[in-house]
Amino acid sequence: MAKKKSFVLYNDWKMQVDMLSNEEAGKLLKALYGFAVNGEVTDFSDRATFMVYSFLTAQIARDEKKYTEKCERNREIAAARTKKSKDETNANERYQTLPNVTDTDTDTDTDTDTDTEKDTDTETEIDADSDKETVTETEKAEESCREKVNSENNIESSENCTSDAENKPNTILGVPEDDYNKLCEKYGSEQTVRKILKMNWLIETGGDIGEKSKTEYLIGLLEAEKGSG
Repeated sequence: MAKKKSFVLYNDWKMQVDMLSNEEAGKLLKALYGFAVNGEVTDFSDRATFMVYSFLTAQIARDEKKYTEKCERNREIAAARTKKSKDETNANERYQTLPNVTDTDTDTDTDTDTDTEKDTDTETEIDADSDKETVTETEKAEESCREKVNSENNIESSENCTSDAENKPNTILGVPEDDYNKLCEKYGSEQTVRKILKMNWLIETGGDIGEKSKTEYLIGLLEAEKGSG
């Protein structure tokens, strides 16, 4: 902080200064300048001059202290004002450099919708494949057997197994006609045909029914189902 360039000579001091001679007053004025400018303390041999000097220098010291405190307050106020101005400037600069929030949201929404549509398509395809897989090989084989039997034997329904023997071939679905009729009578035509179709599918796909005849194998299947029922 720059040193104060002046000090005050108050009008109230005139009465004390008038009590001194011109020579003493001159020495007092020089001593006051020495104190105010350089902080020098003068020791007067004259008691009256020293008393006036002490009184005046005390006031000069108080004025100097007030001046210093005022300068410090002004410096703090100026520093705070400068800092506030800088903060506002930086805030404005940051705001100007912020990305376009509206544009960012639009892009994000578009991407999300697109991904959702893709996921939906994928799930649809998977579901379609699953539906196709539900058609088992057994059902395909049974349908094939039914079509083959209907074409060769001209049978409209499996329930016609008790029709006139003269109009039927010697075998029905690969099973001797007599055995077929007996199985239908004992286990029912629907259950008998289902087991025959299952057996024929097993044979066509390379399966083995062992050393049993077809009739014996069928009886085993029908008895097992009957027992489980």
